[in-house]
Amino acid sequence: MSKTWETKQRIADVALALFKTNGYEAVSVREICDAAGVARSSFYNLFSKKSDIILFVLESIRSTFPSRIPNFIDAESDLERIWFLMKAILDDVLSFGPELVKVIIQLEMTEHCGFFQYGSAFNDWMIRLLANCQKNGIARNQQDPSLLVPILVRAASADLLIWVCKDGNYPILEILHSQIGTILDVVPEYRHQLCDVITENRV
Repeated sequence: MSKTWETKQRIADVALALFKTNGYEAVSVREICDAAGVARSSFYNLFSKKSDIILFVLESIRSTFPSRIPNFIDAESDLERIWFLMKAILDDVLSFGPELVKVIIQLEMTEHCGFFQYGSAFNDWMIRLLANCQKNGIARNQQDPSLLVPILVRAASADLLIWVCKDGNYPILEILHSQIGTILDVVPEYRHQLCDVITENRV
């Protein structure tokens, strides 16, 4: 790991903490530099502007995602694997908090940071998993998985927007669980299994 990357990561960690505490707009580059112990010149050698920190964090999350779902292999069914994928992606986003997610959505509109493509990057995985669910009788909706998976991703994106608008006061995971069951027409036995997984993850 290079010293340059370590410095960028340190700046990003400090900046995110400041953004969450004080609000994105209220935090200046000077405050970030002071808290991270770097000169402003060093900051601008690594980032052209404050919003680049967010883009760097999003890219870091994307690149390390597969290593952060250890329960994926041990799941009891491919339906659980679909859930683990979608939940892990949402958990990454929710960890920013609603105010910072608003900022990220604004950046998506102005700088096309690929925020809404984050979940779509794993569509191929979910298409294969859903095809297995259909074959094994877990999902009774037999429409083409390549059409159903984008519907699931759009549902999750819509839920996220509602979560942001309600300042985080929205049971997004429970709602998404219900939507997965309805859209895929999951048999009752596996709907209950998924409920158990959600409950276990809260403990």
